[in-house]
Amino acid sequence: MVRRSGCAESQSERGPVPFHMLFLDGVYTTTPRGKSRFHRANAPNQQELTELMHMISHGVAGFPEREGILEERLRKQLPGSG
Repeated sequence: MVRRSGCAESQSERGPVPFHMLFLDGVYTTTPRGKSRFHRANAPNQQELTELMHMISHGVAGFPEREGILEERLRKQLPGSG
């Protein structure tokens, strides 16, 4: 999530963009009696982290194109876009 506040005139006056991250330690379920129960999640292995980073990087890299900021022909000139 990227969040901006204030009314500064330029990017340099606003300062750096704060990034927020959510780390999943587990999930909550509801018991038949209506109580919440926490189930700890296992840490991801190296393969799962690699797959996640690949998925995120492709989603982030595709954002400018989806928003019409970057044309397809220019994207093909970028390094690593195969």
